[in-house]
Amino acid sequence: MLEGEVELAAGEETHRLTAGDCLTMRPDLPTAFRNPTDRPARHLVALARSAAGPSTIPSTVGRS
Repeated sequence: MLEGEVELAAGEETHRLTAGDCLTMRPDLPTAFRNPTDRPARHLVALARSAAGPSTIPSTVGRS
């Protein structure tokens, strides 16, 4: 997250991200982003393919 807050639903899991947070998730899951505030939010999405396939990528949340 670059600024603001975003709620991200990936499959059955929901994560609330704030500035400085990062998230890895499986790209084959249904995904939805939502800004739960009235302030602007900016996030960056980077996609990469694992040589072993998407099922090897766990969902994790961290702070940078």
